[in-house]
Amino acid sequence: MGRLAILAAISALFTTPASAAPVPGALTDDLRDALHCAAALALTAAEQQRANPAALALPPLAERGKRYFAIIGARAMDEAGLTREAVRDVLAADVAEIRRRAAGEPDQALPQQAQHCLVRLDAAVPPEA
Repeated sequence: MGRLAILAAISALFTTPASAAPVPGALTDDLRDALHCAAALALTAAEQQRANPAALALPPLAERGKRYFAIIGARAMDEAGLTREAVRDVLAADVAEIRRRAAGEPDQALPQQAQHCLVRLDAAVPPEA
């Protein structure tokens, strides 16, 4: 999945018009990390679709990752008062930052970041038994 497809997926999750835009609050470290994980999981799911062996070593992320992405986006709006657009912008910035950091070794760097996020994913969207 290319950069445009990932940005389209981010936008699609937040296409419903926002109600009156609240004044955004500060993101807590926990929420900031959760948003970063949403971006890392989305990118790694895209790598799984590209059959990246390091990404395929992780559990399938497409379905659970999408649900996590939606949960964390809603949480950011509820807890920090962000608009859908602000959440989209934070996630897009995270995607760009993750890609920049992974530029040297993209086949390994993205799955390594996603590995860090699996505990968060399992807590928010438990794997089916």
